[in-house]
Amino acid sequence: MGPRGASPPKEAANGSERPGRVVPEVSAARAVSRRCPVPVEGVLKSREGTRRRHSEAVVRGSVSEQVVFSSLHLHLCAFHIFCKMSANLMERVGVNELKDRRGGIWKALLAEFLGTMILNLFGCGSCINVNETQAGGYILISLSFGLAVMAAIQAVGHVSGAHVNPAVTAGMLVTGRVYPLKGLLYIIAQCIGAITGTAILKALTPDKVQGNLGMTTLGPNVTAIQGFGIEFFLGFILVLVVFGVCDPNKPTTAGIAPLVIGLTVTVGHLMAIDYTGSSMNPARTLGSAVVSAHWDDHWVYWLGPILGGISAALLYYHAFSAPAVEAPTEYSPVQLKRLDKNKDEDGMA
Repeated sequence: MGPRGASPPKEAANGSERPGRVVPEVSAARAVSRRCPVPVEGVLKSREGTRRRHSEAVVRGSVSEQVVFSSLHLHLCAFHIFCKMSANLMERVGVNELKDRRGGIWKALLAEFLGTMILNLFGCGSCINVNETQAGGYILISLSFGLAVMAAIQAVGHVSGAHVNPAVTAGMLVTGRVYPLKGLLYIIAQCIGAITGTAILKALTPDKVQGNLGMTTLGPNVTAIQGFGIEFFLGFILVLVVFGVCDPNKPTTAGIAPLVIGLTVTVGHLMAIDYTGSSMNPARTLGSAVVSAHWDDHWVYWLGPILGGISAALLYYHAFSAPAVEAPTEYSPVQLKRLDKNKDEDGMA
């Protein structure tokens, strides 16, 4: 040791290490350097980049989840709208009527089938001369068809409305009085009923006198276009009368509807038998055509009555419909007496 008060060695004054002693900061740096050859700053930057990438991945994941949920929500909304539109479409078409537990639509179809079967069986039967003598003539045939229609309407009118004619059904359809599906089923039932009626007539008539089973045909020198015009106006007058007597705002005519419609059919036959055979009814002609295999100018008996019926239905609906009956605002003397009597009875009770 040096004398007291002497200055320390030069190495110590310069901050250099003393032999056998290690500075803490230097030892830590050396330890890190020995364990990890990468510089400390690089390690910190790498950790910071890892955290950043992890944060970005989390953000991308949350965005992806939001996109998935948004897409799912849009699909559910679209499905809900589709279901609602389908329900509205089914209601407008008339599918709900098929689900009626009371079976109203099926009873109506049976009524239409029965009505046209009666028409073809009895109406076309009047066209056959079983005794091979002079036929009854146009009056017999006209009355038979008219009375058959009247009977059918009177029998099943309260069940289906007794259209008994695709031309009438077409008129009801274009004015919204029947749903499209119901109208289509009505026409199918009418055609099947007409075929059945003519088939029964064929089975009950001797082969020798069957002829064409009352098939409607164009008269001599009558062209197809002329026949179309005749059938157009036959369908027109029939449907116009049907709408007139069945107007809901004219309840007084409901009771005479079968008679008036039957007489209209009679008038049509009296006028047009010589021209076209006076079909007035596509199903009636179809029944005879199927059973007798006679299809000449068949389109005339479909297109004519249906277009005429549609024209008459639209004309009546937009121009001739009766105004709605307003409820009475004042009581008649008889109604006042009844009201007073009911009040007295309530007071005594």
